[in-house]
Amino acid sequence: MSEPVLKINVAAWVRRAEADPVTYQQRQTIEITLNAIAMTAPLHENMFLKGGVLMVLAYDSPRQTADIDLTTTLEPEGDVGGRVKGLLDSMFPRSAASLGYADLIFKTDSVEQLPKRRDLPDATCRP
Repeated sequence: MSEPVLKINVAAWVRRAEADPVTYQQRQTIEITLNAIAMTAPLHENMFLKGGVLMVLAYDSPRQTADIDLTTTLEPEGDVGGRVKGLLDSMFPRSAASLGYADLIFKTDSVEQLPKRRDLPDATCRP
């Protein structure tokens, strides 16, 4: 038996914030980012939303955050953070245009690898 799938109308969620320009633009940015991930191989199969934005989208939580927390299953080799940042930044203009937000221009602020690379050889899984 497969897990139930939660379908979220992100565009409607964005529109519900039109009366508040700051929240509206934050939500547009989230929509563009999620769309950019969906449009980008290998990110669409290896990147997952988590944190406050996930709680807001999935459960209509009042805990809105300004950052977008994501996790990837990409192997931590080379400069994986730089690759992710480059893929997203190159896809943002196309994603924004496809959603009708061609006037929004932004880039990835930061990508942080956790655990830190120096900790990876000693990292263990706990049951």
